[in-house]
Amino acid sequence: MEIKIDNIYNCDCLEGMKAMAEGSVDCVVTSPPYDNLRKYGGVAEGWNFDKFKAIAQQIARVLKQGGVCVWVVSDGVVNGSETGTSFRQALYFMECGLTLYDTMIWEKPSPQAPTEGRYYDVFEYMFIICKGKKPASLNFICDHKNVSAGTVSTRETRSCAEDRKPTDKKRVVKDYSRRFNVWQISRDNGGTGHPAVFPFRLAHDHILSWSEVGGGSSRSFPRQRHHLRSRLARTSALPRLRDEQGVFRHRSAAHRQRAQTAHTVLITINTQSV
Repeated sequence: MEIKIDNIYNCDCLEGMKAMAEGSVDCVVTSPPYDNLRKYGGVAEGWNFDKFKAIAQQIARVLKQGGVCVWVVSDGVVNGSETGTSFRQALYFMECGLTLYDTMIWEKPSPQAPTEGRYYDVFEYMFIICKGKKPASLNFICDHKNVSAGTVSTRETRSCAEDRKPTDKKRVVKDYSRRFNVWQISRDNGGTGHPAVFPFRLAHDHILSWSEVGGGSSRSFPRQRHHLRSRLARTSALPRLRDEQGVFRHRSAAHRQRAQTAHTVLITINTQSV
C-alpha cells in the first residue's frame, strides 16, 4: 500500500500508518472509540487496549520531531467507577517516548445523555501529545476577549510566585488574548444522524494551532464514514468557516494569512470502527 498526500484512504488507520514513512507527519487529530459507550453496528467490538497500543506506537513512529497528536477521548462507567481508560492511554503515549504537552478540555453546551447520581457530563479530554519537549508549531488562537482591556500594569520577573519582583516595564492589556485550554464547542452532526460526528471546528482549530501552512497532517476518523468529513482533505475551505461563524475575526494578521492558505491534509479511515 502506498500513501500519497492529497488523497483520502478508506482503510484501517493502523495499516495506513504502517505504509507511511517514519517522521513524516506534522499533526494527527483523532478520536478513538470510548470504551463501550457506543456499538457502531457491532464493528467496534474489536477495539481494546492492545489495539490502542499498536496505534499509539505507529503514531509515535510517523510523527515528526515536534509533531503533535491531538487525542480526544472520554471514559465509560463500569460498576459505578469511571474506567480511567483515557488516563491509561495518555500514560502509554508517554511510555512510547512522547510528551504529554497539555491536557485540554472540550466543553459541550449541554449533556448528550444526562447522568444519574452525578453532575452532568459535558466535557471530553483533548490530550496534546508531542514528539519532543515542545511542538514545532505553536500558533495560539487569540480570540479570548479581555474584560480588563486597556489597563496598564507593571511587569514582574518570571519566577515562582514567592520570588517575583516588579520591573520598570509596563504592560497594556490587549483587547484579545490567547484562548484558554478549555474550548467551548458545540456538537456538529451535519444532519447525518450519526451518534458521534467529530465537530469540524474542533479539528479545524487544532490543525491551525499545531501545524504550519504546507505541512502534512494526518486526520484519522476511526468512528466516522469518510464522506461526513471529506471536506477536511483541503483546508482551503477554512476562510469560509471563518466568515460564517466569525470565530477567527480577532486573530493576528499572521494567523489570518495562515487561514487563507491551504494545508495539505491526509485523511486515513479506520474501517474496523466505522
